Amino acid sequence: MKNFIFVFIIFFFLGITPSAESRPNPGNGYVREYHPNGKLRLELRFKKEQLIRKRAFYKNGEPFFDYEYRNGQLIRRRFFHENGRLKSLWTQDSNETRFYESNGELKTVVGGDQERELRSSYIFSQ
Repeated sequence: MKNFIFVFIIFFFLGITPSAESRPNPGNGYVREYHPNGKLRLELRFKKEQLIRKRAFYKNGEPFFDYEYRNGQLIRRRFFHENGRLKSLWTQDSNETRFYESNGELKTVVGGDQERELRSSYIFSQ
């Protein structure tokens, strides 16, 4: 439920409607939407009529999130700071999420076989 709310907030923030994914897919290829300034806002990539990648971008052109799918299953999810640096990374293989500072420094690792806290202030400061 928390993930749904988080994704809804992200879509609301970017002005992306969930209907963008429900558009007819090209079979093999891309569906793209653009910000009013002409920069890419959303990109969906399809292969054999299956969604394999979903990316959204800030108005400045830097990536906002990047989801990768295999056989319809999410295998990797990345979020980025507005400066383009990695903010968080989750992979299906590790089942852990790594959170990063805007300067690229690793803050916290959550999930996987163990939960490690690199900076307790991170969780409470956000």
